[in-house]
Amino acid sequence: MTVATFSLQVETELISLIEERRLISDVKDPHYHHRDFKEVAYAEALVYLNATKTLKPQIARWFDMLQEYTFDIRHRPGSKMEHVDAMSRAAVEDKLDVWMTISLQDQALIIQMSDEEICRIATTLEKRSCDRTAEERALAQNFVLKEGRLFRKTEANDKKNFLYFMPKSMRKSLCVKFHDLEGHFGLDRTIAKISETYWFPGMRRYVCEHIRRCFECLICKVPSGKEKGLLHPIPHRRRPFETIHADHLGPFVRSKKGKKYILVVTDKLTKYVFFTSRDTSAKSVIKSCEDFTLSFGLPERIITDQGTCFISKAFEEFCKVRGIQHVLNSTRHPHANGQVERVNQTLVPTIMTTMDGNDQREWDIGLKGVGAFLNTSYDKSTGRTPRCFMATTRNFMTERCVRLQRQKIMSPGRIQNNFKLKCERVYWILRQSTKGSTCVTAVETRSRLAT
Repeated sequence: MTVATFSLQVETELISLIEERRLISDVKDPHYHHRDFKEVAYAEALVYLNATKTLKPQIARWFDMLQEYTFDIRHRPGSKMEHVDAMSRAAVEDKLDVWMTISLQDQALIIQMSDEEICRIATTLEKRSCDRTAEERALAQNFVLKEGRLFRKTEANDKKNFLYFMPKSMRKSLCVKFHDLEGHFGLDRTIAKISETYWFPGMRRYVCEHIRRCFECLICKVPSGKEKGLLHPIPHRRRPFETIHADHLGPFVRSKKGKKYILVVTDKLTKYVFFTSRDTSAKSVIKSCEDFTLSFGLPERIITDQGTCFISKAFEEFCKVRGIQHVLNSTRHPHANGQVERVNQTLVPTIMTTMDGNDQREWDIGLKGVGAFLNTSYDKSTGRTPRCFMATTRNFMTERCVRLQRQKIMSPGRIQNNFKLKCERVYWILRQSTKGSTCVTAVETRSRLAT
């Protein structure tokens, strides 16, 4: 204990002793100063004031004021003065909690009051049934308002349940509570836990997206179920019109020429567009393909959808005779033929904006101009226009294509007859050689067949 603290204790107890004597003598008994009293003090220095001189004149003056009394001062240590300390000190106030525990439902109730969708449903439920419009009745269907909280009515196993409607701002925390903080279980288990108490629209899709982006699940879990297949991209070819995409666009309003469809053909390499207005019959498609081959040569591959004209026997025979590989994309998967589908997306508004007059039956008149617009437009994937690409590319008409075109491509029946005639000629040559008993070499046989 320091000297300052010790002096302060002596002064405090001494002045309190003087005030006590004065109050008793003035209020209760004016003659009290003639009586003896005993004082139990905490400060031990008060016991020695009679025998020791103090250096502070203030303490000496106060001690002289007590000389008119007969008193005995005794010392008691602080460990035995707890009852006095408890009465003299100020009462200790109750401590306030730094944080308060609030349930998730109470948190949701506070946020429900600020959610526009929930407030709109709650306002509708507060109205009487007869005062609600048809739209409001459809909106408030399967919802119940209890004590200011909005619940969703559900039925499971012949039992009605009331699930708490979670506002948008709390759905993320709900997924964290039941997935991240409870074992990182899969979609079905997480949905089952949430559905015991809570509900919100699109819950399964929202939880699935949360689990799909969970970092811990991506690192620690092995994906289950059917594995994803490998992609099979269409390889780029080395020459223009080696791989082409074809598709029908329509139906349009029947034109004055009786046309309702457009056959669109796109080159995979140059993005060059070729189209004609024809019907969807196999005969018309074959005619358009023949016109195409006369201008650009025979392609090695044609990619189409599974339209009736493309899967017909006539078109398959057309491709087989000319050595063209015909590739059919899967049903309901038009993106496999995305080259021509992208052209179709651009072609329709272009036709609409380039029509002259208001007669919709003249849509096929300006098709050649539309084709010129598309083929002279900049393409981002190639970095140039399709026509410029074609102008800087040499003619890749292979010897096979030229030979087939010059021969006008024989029909399968004609090919079979020619093969039969050649077989009969070989048989005749061998027969004549046998009759003459002469040895016919292979070179002589080939020379005779050539004649």
